[in-house]
Amino acid sequence: MIGPSSEIVEFLKQVREVFRGKIIVFTNGTFPEKLQDLLAGRLIDGAHVDMKLPYHGLGPLDDREVYEAIIGVAPSKQFLRNILESVEIVIRHNSKLSQVRTVRYPMLSEEFFEQIRIYVSRLKNKYGSNVPYFLNPFYPQPAATGIYSPMGGGQDHVSSF
Repeated sequence: MIGPSSEIVEFLKQVREVFRGKIIVFTNGTFPEKLQDLLAGRLIDGAHVDMKLPYHGLGPLDDREVYEAIIGVAPSKQFLRNILESVEIVIRHNSKLSQVRTVRYPMLSEEFFEQIRIYVSRLKNKYGSNVPYFLNPFYPQPAATGIYSPMGGGQDHVSSF
């Protein structure tokens, strides 16, 4: 969903003319307005949004090391708001084809995943939504060297195996 909204909308309209199946968008959630437009316009039938970290409980500066390890960048506050808004849009839309998902990164403690689960559960309750939340396995590339904990900041996040 990186391109201009008009190009995405036009493309999906053309797809809808020739394809009668279900269209699901996989997104990291950085463009909530586009996601909302596609769902509201019924150009997509659902969305799978990644919630890699408990963005609602981490600070962009205090938790910079965790962000860089998992998403590769230190995010801005707007970036974090966008992702949380996208998660809320998907849950509020309540499509049976949508889902919120997290990868079980081995360098994160279970506390991270529990915080995400609780956050998603609260949104589902707020909107009466049945959108499922999945905690998916991590398929390693390079070996992990530490475990991050959501308590504390900076180097305090790292503890050895």
